[in-house]
Amino acid sequence: MARKTKTNSTQSPKTETPQGLAARVLIYLESLRVRRYASGTIELYSRRLSDFAKWTATRGVTRASEVELDTLELYAVELLGGGFAASTRHDTLCMLSVFFAWLVRKRHLLHDPADGLDLQPTKSRERQPITHDEVERLAGVIDLMNPVGLRDRAIVEVLYSTAMRVSELCGLEIYDVEASRGLVMIRKGKGGKQRVVPI
Repeated sequence: MARKTKTNSTQSPKTETPQGLAARVLIYLESLRVRRYASGTIELYSRRLSDFAKWTATRGVTRASEVELDTLELYAVELLGGGFAASTRHDTLCMLSVFFAWLVRKRHLLHDPADGLDLQPTKSRERQPITHDEVERLAGVIDLMNPVGLRDRAIVEVLYSTAMRVSELCGLEIYDVEASRGLVMIRKGKGGKQRVVPI
């Protein structure tokens, strides 16, 4: 006797495809590129959303329309039990919430399964800025007699003097630094914006 295929009222016949959730993730990531999100942000979304899609697939959920609030709540428990930090778990759930809201907004879904998901922020320790004495001690232990030491010293001094992000420092090119004018061009800043800072 043939089994009846279960239908879901949230499924959109016009847009749902056999590729389902994984395909929706790729479409969403492309939308982030079009909106010029930073590459690091896109990579993070890609990793978190792809992990979720793989996890749901192992449980027989392969379409976006098959994801329910219970699915997301179970995934939240899995993250907590998997040794992830509370902040990582919270960030992942927020990304999933944004992703499903986008699917509804773009009419890939009729119902948002993340509506009602607990997204209460986790408490974290207040960050304390590094002091000048701490920077001096850090710089003082670097061996300046080899190229690696010189590189590390330059990294410490640039980060401290400009307050740029580590990701921005990693994206710098030689021609971004104007030593004669004491300026550095940050071309890959937050949100893809450029800015010039003194150095």
